[in-house]
Amino acid sequence: MSRIVLVSVPLKKTDAVDVRKPIEKFVSTTFGAFTEENAAAVEEFAKMREAAVLRTPDRHESGLEPLFKYYDQLSAMEAKLPISESDVRLKFTWYDPFAKKALFSGQPKQSLYSSAFERINVLFNVAALYSQIAKIQNFESDEGLKAACKQFQSAAGIFRQVKDLVYVQMSSVPQPDLSSESLYALAAVMLAQAQESLYHKTILDQMKNPICAKVAAQTGDLYADAARLIADPAVAKRWDKDFTAIVTAKQSYFLGMAEFHQGQECKSNAKHGESIARYRLAYGYVNDAAKKGESFFQPGDVLNRIGRELSQAEKDNNVIYSDLIPAPHQMDPIGRAALAKATPLAFPASTKSQDLFAGIVPKTIHDAVARYESQREALVQTEVGKLREATQMLNGTLSSLNLPAAIEDTSGDELPASLLAKAEAVRSSGGVNRVTSLLQELPELQQRNKEVLTETSRMMAEEEQGDTAMRERFRDKWTRRPSADLFKEHRAEIAKYDAILTNATQADGIVRAKYDTHVNGMTLLSKSEAELIQSVPKGSSGGSSDSRVVAELKGLMERVNSVKASRDTIEASLRDATVDISARFMSALEADQTVADESISEAQLSETYGPLQQQVADSVAQQQTLIESINAAHQRFISGGGAASAREGVLKDLAAAHDAFMELKENLQEGSKFYSDLTRLLLKSQSKVSDLIFARNTEKDDYVKELQRVLAKSDPAPPPSREAPQPAPRDPPPRPAPREAPRPTPREAPRPTPRQPPERPPPPQQQPQPVAAAAPPPPQAASAPPPAYAPQAPLGYGQAPPPPQGGYYQPNPYAPYPVAPTYGGPPPQGSYPGYQGYQQPPAPPPPGQYYPPPRHGYQYPPQQPPHQPPHGYQY
Repeated sequence: MSRIVLVSVPLKKTDAVDVRKPIEKFVSTTFGAFTEENAAAVEEFAKMREAAVLRTPDRHESGLEPLFKYYDQLSAMEAKLPISESDVRLKFTWYDPFAKKALFSGQPKQSLYSSAFERINVLFNVAALYSQIAKIQNFESDEGLKAACKQFQSAAGIFRQVKDLVYVQMSSVPQPDLSSESLYALAAVMLAQAQESLYHKTILDQMKNPICAKVAAQTGDLYADAARLIADPAVAKRWDKDFTAIVTAKQSYFLGMAEFHQGQECKSNAKHGESIARYRLAYGYVNDAAKKGESFFQPGDVLNRIGRELSQAEKDNNVIYSDLIPAPHQMDPIGRAALAKATPLAFPASTKSQDLFAGIVPKTIHDAVARYESQREALVQTEVGKLREATQMLNGTLSSLNLPAAIEDTSGDELPASLLAKAEAVRSSGGVNRVTSLLQELPELQQRNKEVLTETSRMMAEEEQGDTAMRERFRDKWTRRPSADLFKEHRAEIAKYDAILTNATQADGIVRAKYDTHVNGMTLLSKSEAELIQSVPKGSSGGSSDSRVVAELKGLMERVNSVKASRDTIEASLRDATVDISARFMSALEADQTVADESISEAQLSETYGPLQQQVADSVAQQQTLIESINAAHQRFISGGGAASAREGVLKDLAAAHDAFMELKENLQEGSKFYSDLTRLLLKSQSKVSDLIFARNTEKDDYVKELQRVLAKSDPAPPPSREAPQPAPRDPPPRPAPREAPRPTPREAPRPTPRQPPERPPPPQQQPQPVAAAAPPPPQAASAPPPAYAPQAPLGYGQAPPPPQGGYYQPNPYAPYPVAPTYGGPPPQGSYPGYQGYQQPPAPPPPGQYYPPPRHGYQYPPQQPPHQPPHGYQY
């Protein structure tokens, strides 16, 4: 048996994440307080993540436990602390384990605000670690083979689980290592290796050849499936060469081993011709495996064994048996024994898992409770409003009839006891100054809320404009979630608060109108008793002297007080009637994995508040009968004599002012509390938006840098070249003028100096030696005599020196660096640094024309220059 060669999957790597700040902010904002218990749970969660994904795990089954615990914890907290871009802003980054690191961009990665993304990558690492543990098992022992088979089966099952979860739970396109093609190929390879482990166990247990053949044939089929999946261009180009070579080679190897075992069986059954045919097939398969496996998988010993068996079988058949050797299609196919099965991971993955955030209710339950409380509060306010509206109507009726003051004012000089009691109640509550102070606070509180709303809307609009500008700039490369989509819920929340604030403003107008109507009466009631008596006009008693009518009205007034008292009791019951609805929501969530909060809330509200709503309806209906009785009795009271007077009108206004004072005081106190609570909610909403915008801006800066780097890498600017590859036309046109000014000819003036590189040391200053007379210049040369030769100053960037006396130099305007001149004449005497050999210069151009720079390898016709540089000058 050849050496067992298996493959394993590398673990994915991730970056550290600060989990405390995002969780603390979310818990404080959503649940109101971040307790010490929460802080301890967050610290434990951070340690759990570090142990699971930041440390290199042990290649033992005990090394899986931290991954199991972390996965279970992620699953448990997903409903309570949803990790997303708008909730708990934990940004997880995971790297592609199969991709190679690029020179500038590093290893490909993907970052998402998603607990599902984190769980999927943790599951991938669980499967990868299973493959690594299986690979290092002892394949020469029964226990090692069983463990390897079990672990490879688990790896295959988990890779399939990851494939099923990726496109269901991830909100964006996954990176290549999490693609369906890649995960399905990994699962196929792991399952094939599990079947291979079982094949090796059949060999170790010395099972019969037919069994070994069937197990080997199934192994070959599984490797064939894996090789077909790996052949996908999206998969093959990313995996290591040894990974692909081993899988493709084993496809042929195990098909060959199946034929070999079946040939052994034919040999034992005296089917010598068929055994030779199967040995030949086996030898071809295994030889093909040796070629495909390159240096990574070489079944040389098995190939030699099959060769020996084939040679011996052919020799025996030729000498002894002379059996007919059948063609491959004439032999019965080998059966298959599919023993390996992909085993998915059961949940919870660890028996030791516990929820660190057990004290926090799931956000689904929290939101359902919040909706229930909103419905409950609306119901209570509606019923209380019905009671108060009915009471206001009753008080208005009594005030218009001057009751009960009319039946108490018998002397005309003293104020009724009921009015004195009302005045005392006003004074003990702070008087008119208290109501005025509360009323003056409302505009400031209201303006504060408007400013918070306006600023929050401005922040979202500004961020959305920036995101739109980036989307227009980078177009389809700007793939992050649009701001309009991200802020949809926040804009709806702001619109809701704006509508609430508009309604509150209208209610404030009604309150101020009532204040303006009764401010004089409230001011009068706020005075002392003596001042109040002096302020009320005196007069005779009004009304009938019939004691029966007075007694009837007094009885009706007692009924009015009884109705008011019962309404106070009903209102208190409405406000105090509470129930722990979260328990019902939790039961529904555990039973159905969902919460039908609307039906549960309606049923609970009907059960709790139905009887109280009936009491409110009965009280309102009873009042109508009571008012009719009061009007009838009062009519009989005033028909017995007496007339209305200024005193009676003042007493009515004072009674109405008392009722208005009590109502205004309560309404203004509730209004102040309402605005304060609304400010707290608006600031909380603004804080969420501000944190989200800050994170978005930080993410935008990183995203822009990454895109600019990628764009710069994919379309780099062309580097400057020393010589532009241009053709040399026979009749060259005049050189195009540069941007600055027309370029003079070399004979007219030196070229303009572009930007200078770092200064170089000047050449050695030596006096030129006398030289022999030079030959006259050729006919093409300019008529002006060339200047005497002298050493020149250091050349600048792209600057060429003037030609020497009697020589010709063709500058290259495209050269980015100074170019040493090439002069005519024989090579100078002595040693010259950098001398590369003698080169003939090109012939000078006709007067007024330039030759373009020569292309690489092209030389203009040589012309013997008339002179050489002075002896001893070094370039």
